Amino acid sequence: MTTATISKNHSDSYTTATTDLRQLVAFQLGTEGYCVDISKVREINRLVNITHIPESPPFVEGVINLRGQIIPIIDLRRRFGLVEDSKKNAQETRIMVVETNGTLVGFIVDAVREVLRIPSDQIEPTPDLVTSGIDRK
Repeated sequence: MTTATISKNHSDSYTTATTDLRQLVAFQLGTEGYCVDISKVREINRLVNITHIPESPPFVEGVINLRGQIIPIIDLRRRFGLVEDSKKNAQETRIMVVETNGTLVGFIVDAVREVLRIPSDQIEPTPDLVTSGIDRK
């Protein structure tokens, strides 16, 4: 999954430059917003029954059968170490099926908000310090 930091100008609007626009799917975990490149998102579904896998890591909810294809499901709240929110709106919870490293993975998110069109020059790479420990758990 590619993450990015988005820059805004002083009036909280995105500047429209002559650069290419990137489309990002904005989703929410708790009070924080995140984005993923739309080209990586295959589909977004309501929460369905998940088959649990014994002895899997705590952030792996299990698998679903999506039109004959078995998709692993990751709870992003648990994966990022966020506190469970008893106030979250279960009706907004979604499974976002994303292609990462050639594999389809479903991510449980609190809500999918919108598709943003952001000028490429307004997106900064995620600092190495933030991403360096992600694959260790």
